[in-house]
Amino acid sequence: MDAAQDEGIAYLLRAVDATVAGTLKSVGAVVLEGPRGCGRTMAGLHHAGSYVLLDTPEAQAAADVDPRMLLEGEAPRLLDEWQTVPQVWNLARRAVDFSGQPGRFILTGSAVSTADSIMRTGASRFIRIRQRTVTWAEKTGELTSPGLGLRDLFSGWDPTPSMRAGSLADVVDNLLIPGFPALRNATAEVRTRALTGYMQDTVATDLGLLATLRSEPVLGTIATLLEPLQRVFVVEAVPPWATALRSKARLRRSNAYHLADPALAAAALGVDAARLMRDLETLGFLFEFAVVHDLLVYAEAAGGRVYRYRDSNGHAIDAVITMPDGSWAAVEVKLGGGQVPAGAVRLARAVAQIDAPPPAFRAVITGTGFTATLPDGTLTFPLDALRP
Repeated sequence: MDAAQDEGIAYLLRAVDATVAGTLKSVGAVVLEGPRGCGRTMAGLHHAGSYVLLDTPEAQAAADVDPRMLLEGEAPRLLDEWQTVPQVWNLARRAVDFSGQPGRFILTGSAVSTADSIMRTGASRFIRIRQRTVTWAEKTGELTSPGLGLRDLFSGWDPTPSMRAGSLADVVDNLLIPGFPALRNATAEVRTRALTGYMQDTVATDLGLLATLRSEPVLGTIATLLEPLQRVFVVEAVPPWATALRSKARLRRSNAYHLADPALAAAALGVDAARLMRDLETLGFLFEFAVVHDLLVYAEAAGGRVYRYRDSNGHAIDAVITMPDGSWAAVEVKLGGGQVPAGAVRLARAVAQIDAPPPAFRAVITGTGFTATLPDGTLTFPLDALRP
């Protein structure tokens, strides 16, 4: 049963759907987490048999009388914004324990609970699934159309060469379309206002501790800010890849931090389409952000993880993707097809430093480039061809 369909709500298919559906078949509940506005509620409704919106006055009143009422309904039962009624966590856990049936509940939330002891009681019963903002293919409605699937690339699939490539204007347009579903069809002016308001609301609502930070050292202030921003999923850390090196270089062990959505980063920088067309350096930075964002979504859907690689000899890999079976891949990001040969050389040199079996594939992902396998075996293709 699709509660969203029953309510007459159109649903945008997401890469996370397969993960949610598969997990519900084997565990009692899933916890769908992500930034506000990323589509968690809609995804939850899509997979739910019934639902309750816990941040409504009606649900709050029911919680005051008898919170067990909130769990009554066809499974999977969506408990949206569960952290607004924290007691439903333990009630759902007990219901899962006593039923012994999978797929009882979907809990959604836009913040990680600070009640760690409560969260720990869900171990083995609840599985957390991270939902991020909309990917490039999801924005364009091409998620299920033919393309280059990340799983297929790990299986050794060789893409069909193609000279088809989008324009730089296409890249800019897609970067500035927010990954928040409600804003996909908004005008540029409305998007800018909405994204600016999103950041202001985050500060006002989620970062109330800002007033206490002024007397702290700068580094302490940054670290203190990052923690609550990660708790509300506005910032995500991409950790360094811990691996052995053949050279005497030292690995750089700092995280890279990304905002929840490339368009949100563009709004934070105050750049519009015209400025990005003139400022290719900033455009390249935002495009790399978009590629890493999509790799995070698709890698997690396949059970993998994404890391960054930097060493003291100046070698770098924009994204290292690892899979549970130990296979890995190395990705370089370039804005244009003309940058592919240099990117492939840089990528090969970085991979040569790593004391590990060869990667399943090396790829240069571009904005306006072509699809091909280069003479050294490196793949190249545009981001708009990438699929889960």
